[in-house]
Amino acid sequence: MGNFSPLDRLKSWLNRLEPSIEGLLFILSAAAVFLVVVNEFVPNQDMVVPYVGVTWQHFRWIMQVTTWSAFILDVALYGLVSFHFWRYAKEHWLELTICVVWFPFQHDVLLQHFQNIASLQTFVLIGSVCHLIRMAKWTIQKFSQHPLVVVMAAAVVLVTSGSLVLMQVESQTFTNFQDTAFYVVMTIFTVGSDLNPHTLPGRLVAAIITAGGIALGMIFLTTLSRIIARRLFPGQDVNEKLLQQVDKNSELINQLIAQQQEAASIDRQRLALLEEYVLNRLPCATEESASQKPAETADSSGEHDLT
Repeated sequence: MGNFSPLDRLKSWLNRLEPSIEGLLFILSAAAVFLVVVNEFVPNQDMVVPYVGVTWQHFRWIMQVTTWSAFILDVALYGLVSFHFWRYAKEHWLELTICVVWFPFQHDVLLQHFQNIASLQTFVLIGSVCHLIRMAKWTIQKFSQHPLVVVMAAAVVLVTSGSLVLMQVESQTFTNFQDTAFYVVMTIFTVGSDLNPHTLPGRLVAAIITAGGIALGMIFLTTLSRIIARRLFPGQDVNEKLLQQVDKNSELINQLIAQQQEAASIDRQRLALLEEYVLNRLPCATEESASQKPAETADSSGEHDLT
């Protein structure tokens, strides 16, 4: 333990706390998306939030600062102990994006500066989509053994993100969240509604939502049929478990074969280096032995003369 550096100790401590930290970030992401959705139903930004005693605008800013600070701290700590920043940035691009776009815009000067780059709604949209993707990833990792929960989480992400994007790209047609969400749900079920996008970006988003809805529907029906089959025919569940075990064993065998092949290649490289070393040393050893023989003969002849 005495040989560990402070960064190693910090990394070990963070690895132990990683499940709790991921759960906390999931709650903050869910709260951030919830506030964005609820904001569409708030008629007055100056209304006082019950049990809090502050205005809705101030409450949103406090929650935004809390969420942004938590993600900044997460990225700073894990980026510090990763020792490979670019690899960390590639694997955690969602957190980095949230740190950039979820910046708490409170001062007018900062707001005007960022509005010169892009509108505030664009930043909120990108941040909300990143939060939704993080929530979906966490749900998939946490409930990988419950496919229905994963499908429902993916459906929530699709409906929420699709509604927010449609309200951004075609605000003339989709003016409020509830009507837009109803249109997205009807589009997922390929039923249709009274609302229809009229611009090219809106139609592209609607096409993506339709494709995603069809894929989710197929996954949902396949999962549901498997669950019903397991209930009706319990023996099939045992067979599936056996097949899964066979697949795992085959993966382990393939990994062992790959490791053996890698070890064999390393041995061949070492043998080639050893042969090269021996071949390079052999002429030198031959020359040294040849030079030593005349000296030995001269010494032996000298001894004979003395005798």
